[in-house]
Amino acid sequence: MFASVDQTLDALSPQLSPKDFFRINRSSIVQFNAIKNVAVHSNARLKVYLKHYESDDLIVSREKVAAFKSWINQ
Repeated sequence: MFASVDQTLDALSPQLSPKDFFRINRSSIVQFNAIKNVAVHSNARLKVYLKHYESDDLIVSREKVAAFKSWINQ
């Protein structure tokens, strides 16, 4: 599920629990419980699949892959 907010992600990110939410790239934040699967994607990136939403563009940026792996394995 996607939510629309009137704040930038830079402003919103600090308000969210780092245990529950992770900013995977410049334009997306994902909730831990919403993730169905994570797969290897091109250029050392990861693709995130959500439980209740189909999307082709939820890609973890290369710069965030290591931190995302640590977060997802919490």
